[in-house]
Amino acid sequence: MRGPLAGKSLTILPSVVTTWGDWKKRYPTTTAVLMSRTADVYRRSGADPHMGLCLAIERNGDAIAFDFADLARHLAIQHTIADTPILVSFDRQSFTAAAFDRRLDGRILSFEVQDDHIIESATASRLDPVSGSFVDGPLQGKSLSAIPSMIADPATWSLFHPDGLLWRAPHNPPHDLPAVPR
Repeated sequence: MRGPLAGKSLTILPSVVTTWGDWKKRYPTTTAVLMSRTADVYRRSGADPHMGLCLAIERNGDAIAFDFADLARHLAIQHTIADTPILVSFDRQSFTAAAFDRRLDGRILSFEVQDDHIIESATASRLDPVSGSFVDGPLQGKSLSAIPSMIADPATWSLFHPDGLLWRAPHNPPHDLPAVPR
């Protein structure tokens, strides 16, 4: 790249990729400037966990991706990246993945899944997996901070993060991302 901003990086902001129905449920006064006739394609194709999408996170030079198939099975994955304790959550209804910092009010929170709900272990507070907000229990009204992430194809993502890891369920430890066919 050339020009006055050569060598500079943009700040990556947290975002979410979800279905239009889930978005409208959460934000009913939302309007859309343009909705492509093919906008439904992501939802239909993304709903197949075998499609191979992942939620990818890069933080301070460390990179890891979480396969949607694993997320759909586990709903909540606790991990650490660049000394940051994170929770990667998944909502099966909207096929939405998100990442959050597990630190809140000076504590590192732990989570478990009960009856398809993500529950904070010490307080039994229930977490909304898309927004990171606690919806009931003693932590109701509080929220975890979102961690910037992106939905990606693991092979393409590995081009940009060749030393990155692909997280696997505990019986399958993290391993290098797949090589891109040339």
